[in-house]
Order: sequence, then C-alpha cells, then structure tokens
Amino acid sequence: MEKILKLFTFLFIFDGSRISRKLMWAFFIPYLILQMILIPNRDQLEILFIILVLLYSFIVVSIKRWKDRNKSAFWVILNFIPVINIWAAIELLLLKSVPESNK
Repeated sequence: MEKILKLFTFLFIFDGSRISRKLMWAFFIPYLILQMILIPNRDQLEILFIILVLLYSFIVVSIKRWKDRNKSAFWVILNFIPVINIWAAIELLLLKSVPESNK
C-alpha cells in the first residue's frame, strides 16, 4: 500500500519535490508506451479521460523535474510549444540536476 501511495504522490501531487533524470526517464518511457497502448480502439470519452490523466501526470512530473533544474514551474509551458519543446525535452531528459536547493 505504501508503494502505491508513493506512486500516486509521484504522479499526481505537486509537493515541491525534485526528481532526477533517472526518475524522469523511468516515468517518460512507460508514459509513451501507455499512450500507444491505451488510446487506440477506444471511444471518444475514454480517450479524453486517458489523455487528461496522462497529461496531468506529465505536467506534475515535468514541474518536479523543472524544479530539479532550479527553474520555475511556469517553464512547463515550454513543453507544449512546438519546436521549443525539443529544447525542453533535452533539458528535462538529458541535463544533470542542479545541486543547490531550489530558488
């Protein structure tokens, strides 16, 4: 039960925590796979629900990773701007954590 609570907190709760590149990759790969598995062959309401849950968890995890890069939560907006989101992905998935505490 404790592991489920930790997973729920990781995916759905803005708690100001930071996550490393390793945890970001551990979230991102299953996130992409789930999108490919869950979305095809569903009705529109199911697709909308799946997209909203996945999108919300993506935003929460991305904000935690931006915090780890010592950036504001507002930087998550870059994830949704075409072309610029390539740079955001590089920053979130490839660059090291900032060792000092968050601003």
